[in-house]
Amino acid sequence: IVTMVPVIKLFLVGFLVRITAGLAEPFCDRQICDTVFSVGQTIIYIMVSLLLMTVMFIFAFAVLLKL
Repeated sequence: IVTMVPVIKLFLVGFLVRITAGLAEPFCDRQICDTVFSVGQTIIYIMVSLLLMTVMFIFAFAVLLKL
């Protein structure tokens, strides 16, 4: 369950970014909405890469311990 927390957080951030861009669309310029969505996507990509690097180092450490 503890290992699922980053994945759940990733989905929540993605959901919040889409909701924020969708709610701001009627009030803001299209360019601002695209910028909000782009920043959100960048944050998601950074979180995914950090999550994958963490998993990779955990497996590498586990392999080293077995040797």
